[in-house]
Amino acid sequence: MAGLLSENTRLKHLSLDINNLTDEGLSLIADSLAHNKTLRYLCLKYNRFTARGILPLCDSLGHNTTLQTLILGWQLSYQVLADKDGFPVAVIESMANRIGGTEEGTGERVGGKALAGLLRTNCGLTSMNLCRVGLDAEDASFLLEALTANPQLRLRQLFVLKEEVGEEMEKKLKARLAAGAGHKQGKGQEKRKRNNQGTEKEKEKEREKEPEQEEKPKAALFFSKEDMEVIGNEIKVVRKTKQRCEEEMKVLLQAASTQEGNTNHNKVEEQRKKLEDEIAKCTATLKEKRKVLKNAKKGCRKQARKMKRKKAGS
Repeated sequence: MAGLLSENTRLKHLSLDINNLTDEGLSLIADSLAHNKTLRYLCLKYNRFTARGILPLCDSLGHNTTLQTLILGWQLSYQVLADKDGFPVAVIESMANRIGGTEEGTGERVGGKALAGLLRTNCGLTSMNLCRVGLDAEDASFLLEALTANPQLRLRQLFVLKEEVGEEMEKKLKARLAAGAGHKQGKGQEKRKRNNQGTEKEKEKEREKEPEQEEKPKAALFFSKEDMEVIGNEIKVVRKTKQRCEEEMKVLLQAASTQEGNTNHNKVEEQRKKLEDEIAKCTATLKEKRKVLKNAKKGCRKQARKMKRKKAGS
């Protein structure tokens, strides 16, 4: 695999998740990535990496300008992944990469500082997933400093979990990414913005004259393929849970009707109520997530049309 990465000139998408690569395997891959100029997407989640193991990868990617997406962790809970892949929860959790936090023995924050060093020098990454890799608020503060220090960084998506880094730090990271995106407008965009100022003022006056209407929710501007995959997997899990509850309800009602004389009606009613609540909850969740997925697809189509117009105009 290491030789393939260093010599191949066509491979653009590589997923090696759940391969038990460990630090030794990651070191070989990292050496090959230093010479690779074609890879755009690399997924390495659930491979039992440690903070020390991530060091050579960060060094190799520090000045890589072709890799755009790097996935070291994932948003889905261990329970959801266990239901999806058929592994016990304990096995899924044991395979997660452990990059963040303090190193045992030295107390140093090797992983958090290594990732921050990568973000300080890299100019190619646009999306990075660091969920469930052991990061905490202090590690996230290193990342925040790195995002501020690198004006050339193109990163638009940095996935971390609020329960790991804290709500305040999560908001700061999102704000930093949004601010970076806002400041990187090209000269052509600035020129078009100045030329359209008069038109925008005229439109604003027209809107003021129009009667107020209820504002419709806007579709998301951009959802990556990974985002929609996460939503789709969550829908599958909820749908499976609903089907299970409906089957249990059917069995419960059949048993109650055939053994009416020997049935504990209070217990049956309690079980029926519990299943009805669970089914109602699943139905509401499915409706909400399908709406989100619909808006995500709509946002992707809108983004594609925008990029197409931009490409045609350039």
